[in-house]
Amino acid sequence: MEEREDCIALQCRQYSASCREFSVRCQPVQLRSLSAATCSVWLAAYWLFVLTQNSMVLSAAIFITLIGLIVYLHFVKIDQESLLVIASLGIQMTSSYASGKENTTFIEMSRVKDVVINEAIYMMKCRATSVSTVSHLLLALSTRYFFY
Repeated sequence: MEEREDCIALQCRQYSASCREFSVRCQPVQLRSLSAATCSVWLAAYWLFVLTQNSMVLSAAIFITLIGLIVYLHFVKIDQESLLVIASLGIQMTSSYASGKENTTFIEMSRVKDVVINEAIYMMKCRATSVSTVSHLLLALSTRYFFY
């Protein structure tokens, strides 16, 4: 089952009766928006350079832009989040960032007492319908596997 909106896609896979995976994929990084942000910072730096005649302004703008892009791609921009639930084993949560970095967390089923969904998926601007759909699917999943 796959649902799509403008900014996210939800994919549900059932591997067996006791194993399901829910994946939420976001649009990839748009080169146009990154280029526009970089150009605007560099144009502002050039304007300051013209006013002050200090070349450190240009060097700082390039440095800050490059560091900002690296931080954004490696720590902020999430491309995909997935939740793999194996009823007898545990839950694996994976976040994949735009830079290729992945964070994976595994929780054994013996450590799970109850499931509380604190937030909806918040990767980008989303319509309320897609967020509520994801929330309902995760609640149905928690009702089926975790509330004994």
